[in-house]
Amino acid sequence: MSTDPFSHPWLSGLFKAPDIEPLWSTKAQIDHLIEFEIAWTQGLATIGHISESGAKAALLMLAKWKPDYEKLKSATALDGVVIPELVQQITKDLVAPQAVHTGATSQDVIDSALALTLREISAKIISNLSSITTSLIELSQTHGRKKIMGKTRMQDALLISVSHKIQTWIDPLIELGCEGKAHKLPIQIGGAVGDNQALKEQSEKMTLFVSDKLNLPAQSASWHTNRNKVVSFAGWIT
Repeated sequence: MSTDPFSHPWLSGLFKAPDIEPLWSTKAQIDHLIEFEIAWTQGLATIGHISESGAKAALLMLAKWKPDYEKLKSATALDGVVIPELVQQITKDLVAPQAVHTGATSQDVIDSALALTLREISAKIISNLSSITTSLIELSQTHGRKKIMGKTRMQDALLISVSHKIQTWIDPLIELGCEGKAHKLPIQIGGAVGDNQALKEQSEKMTLFVSDKLNLPAQSASWHTNRNKVVSFAGWIT
């Protein structure tokens, strides 16, 4: 029997969000990692860092690649991240393995995949907030003129309108919805030491290309060690 509250036979109903859970699935996470690598390979070809034929072969491999999860698991236990083994599995049969991941680093892939996941989660939550707000507005229109007892220090105080009470619920939901639209993690591109030196003068062009492909905001500097936006997103979720 599972002790995980998210898969517990009855407690999961308290903790699990059915529309959010699939976004954290193994397939969804792998898909985002590969989405980055595809955009990266396309970018390498665009800036002339790899040949068109090398890019084509790599993109075909990325499209049909099936992960060996046992190897990913054991390698991650050694490397601390899944990307080195993932890249090795993808490139092992390529004539030009440099067409995949060259110039990027593991954290670029993982953080960009995280940005893609949080973007999807944000969209779900903002949609839910909007639906709840609409329902509350309708409730207020139906019952808003009625009076209920207001409370102070857990005691009856003065009569207030239902519309006033409901508005105190609506206002923070609207604020949270607006804040959520601003909580967008940018693309993560820094290379091994965060300064993109592997791509030299082509780094800015590469960043803009991958940013456009993934539809993630570009940022002039990597955020390998700057986790403020992640913390801010967690605060918004809370």
